[in-house]
Amino acid sequence: MAAVSCFAFSACSSGDKPESDRIKIKRFDLCLLNSFENDTADTALFTEEYSSILNIYATGIIKCSAPGDSAGKFISDLKSVYTSTGAFRQLYKETVENYPDLRETEKELSCAFVRYKSLFPDKRIPAIYSHVSGFSQSIILSDSLLSISLDNYLGQNYPGYKGLVFDYQLKNRERSRIALDALTACLYKEFPYGRKTRQVIDGIIYEGGIIYAASSVFPEKEISEILNYSPEQAEWCDKNEKKIWSYMVRSGHLYSSDPLIYSKYLNEAPYTSFFGQESPDRIGKWAGYRIIAQYIKRTGDRNALRKILGGEYDASDILLKSEYGNR
Repeated sequence: MAAVSCFAFSACSSGDKPESDRIKIKRFDLCLLNSFENDTADTALFTEEYSSILNIYATGIIKCSAPGDSAGKFISDLKSVYTSTGAFRQLYKETVENYPDLRETEKELSCAFVRYKSLFPDKRIPAIYSHVSGFSQSIILSDSLLSISLDNYLGQNYPGYKGLVFDYQLKNRERSRIALDALTACLYKEFPYGRKTRQVIDGIIYEGGIIYAASSVFPEKEISEILNYSPEQAEWCDKNEKKIWSYMVRSGHLYSSDPLIYSKYLNEAPYTSFFGQESPDRIGKWAGYRIIAQYIKRTGDRNALRKILGGEYDASDILLKSEYGNR
């Protein structure tokens, strides 16, 4: 079932967005590669156009330079890594060959950020870059920029991932995940978990709010797609919804503060161990979305999402008013 949102958004197409709404990904990866291959690094260009990402990239991602070094030193150090490390050089070239342009991703991000700003008009859209990280973190976020590690989106059959990630994580390596991962990273940054308690129900409500926000930003995507569930996993959840909730209530897990129980409901894994190998992982996020969607539908509270993401909620009150589990 597609996401049901109480927020109305106008249709988004490349022809009806003002130029100011169009996302342009700055190809830091290509610019840097050109300087490596042609030995023509334009230090002024890096200083003016790429100074923020260059600093983060050299000192925090590749970790070949020290904070406070000059742009010229950053570039020189990065070139040394590129020329001396064959595996990194091969990965870099394969990545840029797979991504000659990012036009489709830019279109998807443009529409998504229009909706994001409609939901959260006070939130700033970061400058967006692309880079090659050597399989480091997929999305890098700072106060003013977001950068996409393209080498983490080469497709689940890319041989370089073998032995690097678990098989169940390979589905996250598809190009189709980029825009969703980027916007979700923004949501987590702008609305960090703020509850003093860390009971399972708190995590379920918070994570359900994140999924609900993502579904509002990407209304064309099914919830199963946002959670990256297979059709079989999505069908399993729908078929067993009552059993899932009944077990969570009867077991006393909802109000448990046990970190292990919390992680089993909300963290990535091959499956949710309480429900067997046919179940998907992160059942708590799925249930959380269902609760939040039902709560907002029944209450009509347009400020509910922001309050939930900000930690300003009473979990028991949300459960009661959502009437989840009473159907």
